[in-house]
Amino acid sequence: AQVFRAGDRVLFKAGTRTTGQLRPQGSGRLEDGKVIPIRIGLYGDGPRPRIDGEGKVLDTVLLGNCEYWEVEDLEVTNLGEDRVPWRTGVRVVTDAFGAMRHIRLRNLYVHDVNGDLRKSHEGCGIYFESRGGRASHFEDLVIEGCHVVRTDRNGICQRSGSTARSLGVVIRGNLLEDIGGDGIKVWGSNGALVEHNVLRGGRTRCEDYAAGIWPWDSDDTVIQYNEVSGMKGTKDGQGFDSDYRCRRSVFQYNTSHDNEGGFML
Repeated sequence: AQVFRAGDRVLFKAGTRTTGQLRPQGSGRLEDGKVIPIRIGLYGDGPRPRIDGEGKVLDTVLLGNCEYWEVEDLEVTNLGEDRVPWRTGVRVVTDAFGAMRHIRLRNLYVHDVNGDLRKSHEGCGIYFESRGGRASHFEDLVIEGCHVVRTDRNGICQRSGSTARSLGVVIRGNLLEDIGGDGIKVWGSNGALVEHNVLRGGRTRCEDYAAGIWPWDSDDTVIQYNEVSGMKGTKDGQGFDSDYRCRRSVFQYNTSHDNEGGFML
């Protein structure tokens, strides 16, 4: 119920476990060109504090229609008895909000999220989505240094139902392992940067088409210095995919090995 303000910190004690949904309210701000965010993190020594949705909530951590937030050093999981469409570990959403600015997700351990395995109802480990009116989109959204394990259907994915494209999206330095479908997907961005990520094992459970790292409906995407291995099957099963409704995509300095669908679609 608390509405947080610029400069606030929400800190969980290291080594603790909390159940339910973390859905904070309020926004930070930009003042004289300086970002004054709201931060979520940990205090004390020990393992990351664990937030467990237990499959009883759709999203364990949800940032909705708020901006200037930085979330780091948490363990997040959302494992239910049955698979549920759109289930996520972490969801960031702008819904008829316009530009949602300065979101940072850092050093998160997101694991065991059993969302739906169908692309049309995909669950995800870390999911950021723009939808609704008012040209909703993201500006300056960075996901870095996260470890994503056993999440279905996807690992780190963007989805857009908006007329506006997001700007300043960076997905960097993340490790993804045993992902049920797509590894990293950019959808509805201009100038996104995807670099220095490692994906070990993708399309391990889904039955429809999935690839390692790829853009959709995005221009000027740069995908570089990534390593993808262990993609299963040939629907699609490639390490990288240059997909539809994209212009000037650049794939450079990437490594692909042991992918059943091959290197590039």
